[in-house]
Amino acid sequence: MILPVIGSQINSFIQTLPNIVESLQDVLSNLASSYPEYFSEDELPNLFANLGSQLNTLLAQALGKLQGLLALLLVL
Repeated sequence: MILPVIGSQINSFIQTLPNIVESLQDVLSNLASSYPEYFSEDELPNLFANLGSQLNTLLAQALGKLQGLLALLLVL
């Protein structure tokens, strides 16, 4: 069945998500250091908060769509 494969992929993604977010924060911090004319250090906390909010929204939408897909697969 396809459901165990999807489940393991979702689990793997959720486990690596904190590392992805941390890497993205490092990249943004480095951009602020490399290009201070475009990014100020004072803006970074707000940028990270916005990024976190957007990621939460995206993840919630993706999980909602996945729930609908799984329900459809179970009916078929």
